[in-house]
Amino acid sequence: MENKVALVIGASSEIGKAITEGLVACGYNVVMTYKDHFESIVKSEKSLLMRCDITKEQDIIDLVNSTVEHFGHIDLIVNNAGISLDNLIEEKTKEEFMKVLDTNLVGPFLVVKHASKYLEGSIVIQIASTDGIDTYNEYNIDYSVSKAGLIHLTKTLAYALPKTKFYCVAPNYVNTESIRNMNPNFLKEELKRVGQRQFIEPSEVAKEVVALTKGDKKSGSLILIRGDKK
Repeated sequence: MENKVALVIGASSEIGKAITEGLVACGYNVVMTYKDHFESIVKSEKSLLMRCDITKEQDIIDLVNSTVEHFGHIDLIVNNAGISLDNLIEEKTKEEFMKVLDTNLVGPFLVVKHASKYLEGSIVIQIASTDGIDTYNEYNIDYSVSKAGLIHLTKTLAYALPKTKFYCVAPNYVNTESIRNMNPNFLKEELKRVGQRQFIEPSEVAKEVVALTKGDKKSGSLILIRGDKK
């Protein structure tokens, strides 16, 4: 993977950090993005750190242009940025709903749109969730809708841009700070409801992402990661 360039959107999260570590270990030059903080960003001579608010189109345009100016090309994009604003439908505002969609669905689309002219022969991997398929709950309707949309966007882009390979990775509950801080009784019931026996580690998600960089699967493929092992 020497001299290959990966753009990881949302690299400051625990999943993003694990993905970045996996790609750096494979020899990728990695452009890592963050929005508000970067304490957990991987430090590497082959990495470049940039701030990017994925809800702002000009930030995305600047990110793509800076990446190409610095490295000359883009071989891989990992759309990992995501938020969840959980509350009941009666309490959810339009602003909250749209913020989740802008971050989790519209942002990834705009990243691909503005990078598309550089993506011939490249790979795009979207990080979704099984909440976009069958494990959603009453508190995260906007999150579930956004991840369902991201899954379908991946399949649609595979047809729209046939010279680029698109994949979507959808894990169950991952062992991250935001999940660990959930109400323990609610989380216990959720894990039971979805049949998940243990948390998925960020490294497991990263392992699937790295495996997909080999491009062996059909473009548009959905990779499920379920924590149902004993």
